[in-house]
Amino acid sequence: MPSTTARATAEGRAMVDRLIAFEIVDRSLVIGAQAFSALIPMLIVFASWGARDGGSMADGVIHRFDLSGDGATAVRRAFAAPAEGTSITIVGLLLVVVSALSFTRRVQSLFERSWDQDRRGMRATSWGLGWLALFALYWTLFPLVSDTLDGVVRWVISLAGTFAFWLATPYVLLGRRVPWKHLLLQAGLTAVGMTALTAGAAIYAPRAVTSSAEQFGAIGVAFSLLSLLWAGGFVVVVAAALGSYPFISRGGVTS
Repeated sequence: MPSTTARATAEGRAMVDRLIAFEIVDRSLVIGAQAFSALIPMLIVFASWGARDGGSMADGVIHRFDLSGDGATAVRRAFAAPAEGTSITIVGLLLVVVSALSFTRRVQSLFERSWDQDRRGMRATSWGLGWLALFALYWTLFPLVSDTLDGVVRWVISLAGTFAFWLATPYVLLGRRVPWKHLLLQAGLTAVGMTALTAGAAIYAPRAVTSSAEQFGAIGVAFSLLSLLWAGGFVVVVAAALGSYPFISRGGVTS
């Protein structure tokens, strides 16, 4: 018993040290901020293709968080797509892609560090573009499926879909350098954390967004969404650090 307790204590301290070394708060803030500055504009561009006046994007956020009144109005203003007759320029589209790739490289560097892989930077741009396509496909199709379900089945499907997405994410961003079997624990931790965050956001977000919108207008919506993205970044960083720990502590990745 003493030796078992000692080993468990040592493992616990090692995991805490790993989290501290990962600077989880700073990394979470950076990932959340870059997600906001990169992915939100990208989603607005997609919305402008699917529905004029930002209908699809704004309505999706309103439906997701069950907003009404000032909160719903502020969201529609915040996610308004270009007016009828206004086109998205090539330069604007390229800026959105470059910004999204910057966020992608940030997430990629997180997984490279968690798995002790060499950083590839710009050399991995093709993998980053592939992940952005996967991201767009996931956020386009998955809500359509989950909205047709209810109750326990919806949560189970949501957990499974989130698990699949976060299993594919490091596998793609790392250029298949880490076997997918090694990524199962990491994906599981992320899926559980994201599902718990979604459940909490369903309670927190309607009041927070509506209250912020009443006080600050559209910028209040931005603050609320940024806080949710920071929380999501925290889940990703912690899961990346702990999910890879059993393999790294045993000497690294093997095929």
